Amino acid sequence: VSPSAPGAGGIRSYLKSKIGVSILVGLATAVSLAALGVDLWLVFGLLGFWLNFVPTVGTLVAVLLPMPVVLLDERFGPVQVVLALALPLAAHGFAGNVLEPMLFGSTLRLHPVVVLLSLMTWAALWGVTGMVLAVPITAVLRIRLAHIDSPTTQYLADLLAGGPEPGRPGAPGGGGGGGGAREGVEPVSELELARVALDAGATPNPRLRPAIPPPPPPPAASSKAAHPSAAGAEDQRTPLASAPPYQSLDLWASENV
Repeated sequence: VSPSAPGAGGIRSYLKSKIGVSILVGLATAVSLAALGVDLWLVFGLLGFWLNFVPTVGTLVAVLLPMPVVLLDERFGPVQVVLALALPLAAHGFAGNVLEPMLFGSTLRLHPVVVLLSLMTWAALWGVTGMVLAVPITAVLRIRLAHIDSPTTQYLADLLAGGPEPGRPGAPGGGGGGGGAREGVEPVSELELARVALDAGATPNPRLRPAIPPPPPPPAASSKAAHPSAAGAEDQRTPLASAPPYQSLDLWASENV
């Protein structure tokens, strides 16, 4: 792996940790079988080292391989048989459930379905060697994809892991992601947004437009409008003082001459 490649540090850390854990498992298997006096203990230790790279299936095979030799040997009683099965199983279980989570952390994040498919794919291509290298190859591929700044590669890495990485934007509980309200910022109601849009002169959503109160009713009609006959009579009566001057002079002349 090139030192400048994206995710090179994570890939090297994973490979070193996986090889180290497998060496410990092989040593524990070989020492326990040698202490019990099992023949071919060195061979079973080497098989335990290689089969530790194969998840689940490798553990079962590594634990069950020495059993025919132990059961066919007349020197071993029931206690030795149980110990020959339990000690390698405990070594694999401690490595897989305690050591690897502590050393790898979130580096080895592969969905169980992805692990099964990778085992089937690489076993079909390379046989037993493909089964041994299936999980390391898939884990290195996921680490490399996760460190490339591209939405497509990020999606593929999340697909292999079964979900987004915690702490990354867009992940549940991750910082800086979209989807939830940010801490310390109060949510704004849709009505407030509509009022802001109205103040800015924009056209808000019609269903959010505030209700416009109806116009006030017209003023009540006057008494003259209510009684048009009386108003007409008053208009027909023109007092003398309100008549033009020449009408008043003619009337005075006709009455006094």
